[in-house]
Amino acid sequence: MSGFSKGPTGFCIDLENGWTVSVQFSIGNYCSNRSSIGNPFTDVPEFMDCPNAEIAAWHTDSRGEGIPMYRSIWYAFDDGQEVKGWQNPTDVLEFINMVNGFQNVLPPIVITQIDKEREEVDA
Repeated sequence: MSGFSKGPTGFCIDLENGWTVSVQFSIGNYCSNRSSIGNPFTDVPEFMDCPNAEIAAWHTDSRGEGIPMYRSIWYAFDDGQEVKGWQNPTDVLEFINMVNGFQNVLPPIVITQIDKEREEVDA
């Protein structure tokens, strides 16, 4: 099911292709608000703005109650990281459009990351 969800640090979009995109821009996130004073879960302002945000994406069905984190299927950026910070609005839109184009098929970089994580868990 596709749709939007809001949390104390940003928002997520569950896309129709079975992927979720996360855009976060609050205290503690990889953005200009990172060093702001306060607790991101208790000191939640009614309105928050930021010139940039951190982004991530995962296969929607791989996250949820009872699913161990190491079994989650996250998109991995070129540097192997699963979260990319300090992205401007154009970067965020390009990322959302890229993930929307996955057609519920895992891109090669994700498959490589899954294989690597499984080897680490099985070792």
